[in-house]
Amino acid sequence: MNHKVQQTLVTIIFINRFENQVLRLSGIMTGMLVGYITAYFMGMVNMAIPDGALITIPVPFKYGINFDLAAFIPVAIISVVTAIETTGDLTANSMVSREPTKGPVYIERIRGGVLGDVVNSCLASILGSFPMSTFSQNNIKVFKQPE
Repeated sequence: MNHKVQQTLVTIIFINRFENQVLRLSGIMTGMLVGYITAYFMGMVNMAIPDGALITIPVPFKYGINFDLAAFIPVAIISVVTAIETTGDLTANSMVSREPTKGPVYIERIRGGVLGDVVNSCLASILGSFPMSTFSQNNIKVFKQPE
């Protein structure tokens, strides 16, 4: 592991040892800043501005369309796992919100959530980006009660 990575990780771990939540939440950003400053003083930061537009509009299918079975199989497995994760996230949010976790209202909520993930992933792939999904770490905002 190179020196910059070690210094960044040590900074993140050190900051996460504090009890102050604001400091703990800023640990990753502070670690990245320390790593960047270290890289700058080691002469590893390229300050040249690349040629090209500052802002661009995404071009659909910029990289073309291709079907590769070897790539499709793992992506299909990941998509199924993502659908399961979305179902779990929405169920957890329903439980905390005291919404039904059985019956037609619940099924419609799950169906809508999974459909939203699918539409978002399809749009992302058309525009040459990575697929997105619900993020279960955000559930803590719902679960944690104010102190």
